Amino acid sequence: MNFREGMRRSALLVGMVGAALGGFASYADLHEAMAARERYKSFEMLAKSDVVQQERKSLQEEHESFFRPWVGP
Repeated sequence: MNFREGMRRSALLVGMVGAALGGFASYADLHEAMAARERYKSFEMLAKSDVVQQERKSLQEEHESFFRPWVGP
């Protein structure tokens, strides 16, 4: 009877330690994911700015005329 009680307490302890470690690991992963999301948002804001759009358009037109000379002016 005493052996069963000790095993039950050990199982509860191992379960609580596992839950604590899982919570810590998920918090670390969440922190990394939130930082990546913030970097992505700032990149998207920059990519959608007028200056970048104009530069992309001019480069695209320049390369399009170089690779496809049959395209009219």
